[in-house]
Amino acid sequence: MFSPKNRRNSLGSLLAPMVALGLAGCATTGGTRQYTSFDSAHRGVEVRDADQPDKTLGVTPFFAETRRAAGHEYLLRHEDGSEVRLRAGCDYRWAASLLANAPLGAAAVVNPWAGVGLLAAGNVADLVTGSAFDCARVRIDNSLTQIATQQHCPRLLVLPPVHTDPKASARLAALYKEALQRRSGCQTLVEDDVARELLLRMEVDNDATLDVRRADADRLGELGARTGATAVVELRSDVVDSDRMLIFPVRHDLHTREADPETPFEVSLKDEPTLFPSPLKKAALASLNVLPNSIAFAVAGKSLGFQPVGGGSVRDEAVPSDVPAALANWTVEWVEPPQKHGQWDFVGNIGPKVSFGYSSRQLTLTPEGGAPVTDNVRVLHTLGLLAAKGNFYTPLGVFGLQAGAGGGGAFAWGAGVQADQVATGGGWFALAHADYTVFPLRTLFVSLSYDQLIGLGGPHLTTPSWSLSGLQMGSVTVGYFLPELKGWASNLF
Repeated sequence: MFSPKNRRNSLGSLLAPMVALGLAGCATTGGTRQYTSFDSAHRGVEVRDADQPDKTLGVTPFFAETRRAAGHEYLLRHEDGSEVRLRAGCDYRWAASLLANAPLGAAAVVNPWAGVGLLAAGNVADLVTGSAFDCARVRIDNSLTQIATQQHCPRLLVLPPVHTDPKASARLAALYKEALQRRSGCQTLVEDDVARELLLRMEVDNDATLDVRRADADRLGELGARTGATAVVELRSDVVDSDRMLIFPVRHDLHTREADPETPFEVSLKDEPTLFPSPLKKAALASLNVLPNSIAFAVAGKSLGFQPVGGGSVRDEAVPSDVPAALANWTVEWVEPPQKHGQWDFVGNIGPKVSFGYSSRQLTLTPEGGAPVTDNVRVLHTLGLLAAKGNFYTPLGVFGLQAGAGGGGAFAWGAGVQADQVATGGGWFALAHADYTVFPLRTLFVSLSYDQLIGLGGPHLTTPSWSLSGLQMGSVTVGYFLPELKGWASNLF
């Protein structure tokens, strides 16, 4: 017969292999597919898949979505018409694979062998699925070999110029495109509608341009693959005087990430008065930078700061709610996405945070020298704050600290409120917040957070028996990133 301890060990031994198989499949590093950059010393090389000879992947330079593996084979065409087989190896990211699977090793706390087994299974899964390999670049050295080439015509994506007014930014881009069409050459332009959504997801708009040198390779790859762009054009402007503005175009190659300044051109502000907005309009447009860009709901564990009126003590306990947990706590706030930041970056920002919450509580009130009394209370609270936040970007996610201040209000009803009346209150609060956030999808984030709200002053929620002046909350938050929100609002101006 097994003792309880032996039964636990036996159960752990049985479950460990099954958990290893289940988790190892989820522990792959960065997925099994990626965007690969294909380029050549002399551009214009046609590249085909050796496994599917009839399938042309593209003509260099281009991006294509490929399967992660130890290596790939491609077919090129020689000038005499024969085929040339190219073997392209991929880099083994052993450190990234080990780091991504490190959480599986936490099982060593329960069973050391289980921890080692899960960690090993995760790394083996990365090898088998190919996700441990990086196939981000294929470079064809045709400087000495006679590989057939075609005429290379750059495809350009014009980035939104940085300007307070989004309409003026669009006009600057249009002026450059008009000037480009008057030049000789075979370059083509990416249509605005094709690139708009991708650029918004990368937080590239009239407020912030794309830093090609530091941008994530997979983000650039998707941008190039979905738009066909081989380079992006950044437009920098300088107001010379009240009548003239100079535009300085800089072309950034998406494959080499090299910058190539173009010839600047002049714009008359008399002909284009919208390029120089009035101070009032400029201030109104600048205020859009603090608009929320995400909405999220949180499953939260709360401790509300109830205080007894007239002395004594209050014990606060959560009770089953008549509102589902997924609908009980909502947050609208500014979220700094990881797309435009590199690993180990530290970024600070200031933005708004608005939250709504609902709780069903059971209070045990013990007056001084009196018997305990039970009070069932429902509390609805709302908070609006402006907070400064610092984010630290790591391969495992984003760690953030936030501090701010704002106003809040609360409403309560229940057995402890007189004659079915609603008790209300509000005041000023200070916020301390810490979180850990991951983006499993480019528009979806999951966050573990802790909030401490401290009342600073005001008529806080008060009943004859108790008052409410603070809030502690630990949350698991699932949110959706909506960068389009600022664009919708800017259309009002």
